[in-house]
Amino acid sequence: TDVNGWRRTRLQKVLETCNSFITTSMMNAGDVYSFVTFNEESVLHFSCLRAFDAVAALEKLSPVPEKQTFYSMGIRGIEAAIRRDMQRLPARIVFLSDGEPTDPMTYLQDLHKLRKKHAGDALKI
Repeated sequence: TDVNGWRRTRLQKVLETCNSFITTSMMNAGDVYSFVTFNEESVLHFSCLRAFDAVAALEKLSPVPEKQTFYSMGIRGIEAAIRRDMQRLPARIVFLSDGEPTDPMTYLQDLHKLRKKHAGDALKI
């Protein structure tokens, strides 16, 4: 938890996990990555970047934890990222959060809708 005497926040740990995931999976040259942050709204920071570019973009980000944690906004951000993929590659979602959901019923409904739109192998979470 501590690195060189500095305590890492939950959000920093999420970013580190994303970075590690991308660098570990770089072996799949055709993969592209998108990154969404969310609270009471979602922000699509980048979409459909190759691994090297995704890591570089991720390292430039410094999101600030604020407001309530609405998982439904994360799900909607994921849907926006999927829509941007012109190749229509199967979506593989890694959903990480630094907080607990404050909208448990809404995000489950949105997740169900997303899975219905992208059935079968088109979407894995």
